[in-house]
Amino acid sequence: MKKNLAFKTSLLFISLFSTHSFSQGNYKTASEVNWNYNCEIEWSGGVDHQENSHSVHRFNNNDNFKIYHISKLPIQAVKEVMNMVTTKEVRSKLISDDDYRLAFENNYLQNAVRAYNREKVGEIRPFLVRDHSKDPDKFGSYTWCDSSSIKGEITKISCDRFSSVITIDGNTNRFISISPGTWHTGTTKGYSGDSSVFAYGRCKKTYE
Repeated sequence: MKKNLAFKTSLLFISLFSTHSFSQGNYKTASEVNWNYNCEIEWSGGVDHQENSHSVHRFNNNDNFKIYHISKLPIQAVKEVMNMVTTKEVRSKLISDDDYRLAFENNYLQNAVRAYNREKVGEIRPFLVRDHSKDPDKFGSYTWCDSSSIKGEITKISCDRFSSVITIDGNTNRFISISPGTWHTGTTKGYSGDSSVFAYGRCKKTYE
């Protein structure tokens, strides 16, 4: 379930940059939306595991998170990953912040109109999620999210958050976060696996 963002970039995408016309300070996202979300956990609970038994608990989980639109990721995180995954020739063309943002978006964002509903757009990697406790300027602090929208309004966001999966309803802005734990993968002496955790809460749209 865990995803490593920076090191799964296709060389095909990178090679496209060598002929790409950069933004010259006029970057504008091609995504259907352009806002962020601040998300707060209201309730968290789950199951602690032993080798042959399980117990239900309420957890004090204050690990709230923020969802960034791809166009609003802190520029230091954008530069960090683009300097890692591009060639020296491409980096020589990345002069302004807008150049970096355009190259970053072209490398990662994908969107497509759904055939069964021409107004419903599914976007791959339009958002990234970061726990509040992690450094916003480090690209390794983030994992990717996909989304669906109709006429520019989000209907659903789905994120892989390291060991958990987050689903946000775009109409209510409520979310559920599920982490299955690791009991099912086997136990070792004195350790019976990570807890299975379920968390619920709400997200607030922001343009920060």
